[in-house]
Formats: sequence, structure tokens, C-alpha cells
Amino acid sequence: RVSVPRVAGVLARRGLALAVSCERGCKILATATLAPIGRHPRSVALLSAARGLPPKLTGHVRLLVDPTALRRLRKELGADRAMRARVKIVAAGPTGLRTTVTRSFLVSR
Repeated sequence: RVSVPRVAGVLARRGLALAVSCERGCKILATATLAPIGRHPRSVALLSAARGLPPKLTGHVRLLVDPTALRRLRKELGADRAMRARVKIVAAGPTGLRTTVTRSFLVSR
């Protein structure tokens, strides 16, 4: 499972917080992009994060926004607030089997 506990204040916190859980425990690699919602949005990649998660417990992962990307996003957003976060989680379970989960969330600056 993947969720975004706080959809507002992504740029103010300089990162996107994720809540991730695995049934059997796993190691995850989380990646994401942020893009303004508009006619010609240019997406910005967030810094990836990897960590191990215990079985059936929710772990928190924070994907940071690089300072240069943060300035570019603020400029492209202008007075707008809405952005789309596209999140990709690759999880490797205890058997080595990999699962990829991709989700899209509406977030605001």
C-alpha cells in the first residue's frame, strides 16, 4: 500500500511524504516526479529513497526536492497551487520476488 498522508505543503516542506506498507516485509525503492497541472507541465524528479520495511507495519518515506528543482517548480506554478505527484515503488520481498506499484496523487504547494 502507498499513500500520501499530507497532500498540502509539499514545496514548503521541500519533500513528498509517503506511507508505505508490505504484507510480508520488504525492501523498497521509492521514486517520484512532481508536475504542475496545466497545458504543458514539465515534471521534476524527486530524490529517490530506499529502505527496509517490517511485515504489516506502515513505514514512512520522504522523497526530497532538489533546491534547483524547487525553484523551477515554483516558477512554473506561478499563482497555481495544484500539482500531480507520480510515485513508483519497487518492492522486493523475502523471496526476492519484485513488485512494482505506480500511483498518481494530486498535491498542492
